[in-house]
Amino acid sequence: MYFDYLATTPPDPRVLDAMRPYWEGRFGNPHADAHIYGLDAKEAVEEARAKLARLLPGARGEWTFTSGATEANNLVLKGLADLAPAGRTRILVSAIEHPSVLETARFLRGRGFTVDELPVNNDGALDVDAFTSRLGEDVLLASVMWANNETGVIQPVEAAARLCRERGILFHTDATQAAGKIPLETVPDFLSLSAHKLYGPKGIGALYVGPGLRSRLGVQIHGGGQQDGLRSGTVAVPLTVGLGAAVDAALAGMTEEARRLQDIRNRFEEGLRASFPDLRVNGEPSPRLSHVSHFQIPGVPMADLMAALPEIAVARGSACSTGGEEISHVMAAMRMEFFAHECLRVSFGRPTTQADAEALLASVAETAAAIRDQAGFSAQKK
Repeated sequence: MYFDYLATTPPDPRVLDAMRPYWEGRFGNPHADAHIYGLDAKEAVEEARAKLARLLPGARGEWTFTSGATEANNLVLKGLADLAPAGRTRILVSAIEHPSVLETARFLRGRGFTVDELPVNNDGALDVDAFTSRLGEDVLLASVMWANNETGVIQPVEAAARLCRERGILFHTDATQAAGKIPLETVPDFLSLSAHKLYGPKGIGALYVGPGLRSRLGVQIHGGGQQDGLRSGTVAVPLTVGLGAAVDAALAGMTEEARRLQDIRNRFEEGLRASFPDLRVNGEPSPRLSHVSHFQIPGVPMADLMAALPEIAVARGSACSTGGEEISHVMAAMRMEFFAHECLRVSFGRPTTQADAEALLASVAETAAAIRDQAGFSAQKK
């Protein structure tokens, strides 16, 4: 049983159908547009770009296709650093960002930039007061993810973007977990995403660049000058078409699907609370993605629970983190280090039924209770 949709999602059948012709007879190079094969591929890429733009209604910037959000995040941070105006030497990032933002920002420290990793509250949401206090004239960029990839907590992106705009500071958001799941009603200066988190193919992502900001980015991949010279290399037509189809599918039923998954998630958490009254749901009461549950069952090491349930795919943290038994940086930022080993991340998806969630609940509750009993745990001990 699969309950790790924050790690990746299976390609939607509509995505596979859209891509198939471009793996077969429609194989043209979109940059060799002097003949019908290239023109056909070019039109497919531009159609996908137009579909992608629907994620940010009213945005007037441009979309560049990348290999994924990791490359897009690197392009924003390193690209801006390469051409930073004099005096703009500080970068702000939230402490719970994806490693491709945090590690890239830390890399830039070696190039003379100051990096402030901003705190979050105990719910895992950005501390807006602390964020505001750091918005000085020396700040080049602030980066705050739209929704966290461990807790599912939706960040105050609208407030952060507005505060930056009022001060002339560039703002970037990694919307990988939010795109296609919730409306993106704030238009940032830069936005990154990956297709495989919204039922598209792996190996394709995109970067949104606001109007007039293309010239602020130093090129990171040189070559044939494709995509207006910002990201050289032949665009992967089948993957690009797949991303466009994934966006279409996501937007077609986003509101209804969010409600359905929230109902499944809420019933699951209610069932857990009935079995474990001392359950802690991480992220409450901040707004969360409707398909995510990140929780702690005191007295239950989740490595033991997962080992006892090898047929169930769940997670203890981000699929993009490394380090084995190291404490998640998200849990550390939420001051949950001591309890991190008792936390589990469950994420539901389009194929998930209520019956699936009930089966998961029964397995987790029974196994967790057995682990507690074996350890002689009593809720009163905590």
